[in-house]
Amino acid sequence: MNNVRRSKQKEQFLRNPQAFEEYKRLKEKETELLKTVPPSLNPYYKNLVNSYFQNLSK
Repeated sequence: MNNVRRSKQKEQFLRNPQAFEEYKRLKEKETELLKTVPPSLNPYYKNLVNSYFQNLSK
């Protein structure tokens, strides 16, 4: 009984780097959209949003 269980999920991810690049591009686009702060936002909250994105990029 030398049955070895192997995962094939990793192979599926490695075969499609274009889909991963598309995902990264969409994720960056969403982040940029979130970074646009409305001008009517209170300065306290503007600073809070900016600090959040600075921590997110670390």
